[in-house]
Amino acid sequence: NPYLVRSVAFAIEHNYTAEFTDLINSIRSGASSGDGAVRILERMQTNEDAFVGKQLQITILTYVTHLLSAGEPLFIHRTAVGTYCISAQKYSSPNVPPCLAKRAEPVFDMLPDPTRCDTSCEHAVFVKKAKRALEDNLKFYETILERAADTLSVRAQQMIRRKISSHCEHLETLNLGKLLI
Repeated sequence: NPYLVRSVAFAIEHNYTAEFTDLINSIRSGASSGDGAVRILERMQTNEDAFVGKQLQITILTYVTHLLSAGEPLFIHRTAVGTYCISAQKYSSPNVPPCLAKRAEPVFDMLPDPTRCDTSCEHAVFVKKAKRALEDNLKFYETILERAADTLSVRAQQMIRRKISSHCEHLETLNLGKLLI
């Protein structure tokens, strides 16, 4: 139904344009980190005129309308302060993002689960607001390794080290202020 698609796209445009614009501006200015941010930046660089001023709102409306008309999923969800999950597909086992990988049952045709966001996920985009949360998480994980390393299993230690590495990578990118592609 084209009227339903138009009204849903219009609602998304009005409710999410401000946040989406902040996200795009953070990516454009280099104040972001993550594979998702790199993908968006690469697309922005191929069509820079589409990501300015009023053009952005029209582009969002057109893009969302096109996706919904084609029956494609659109998923943009805030996961934590300054972190966004950006994906345009549904997932089924065994090819799932980290947030769906630890489910007991097989996954079929699901959107990402932002409540289980993993900083190493290719769909996670971090903006400057995430810096403090990343720093706090980094201290937390380092303290766990420091104080409880002898009681943790090798697998748990490896998981915590991966989290520390991922957090450090995003913090370094955010501190540089430039997204590297």
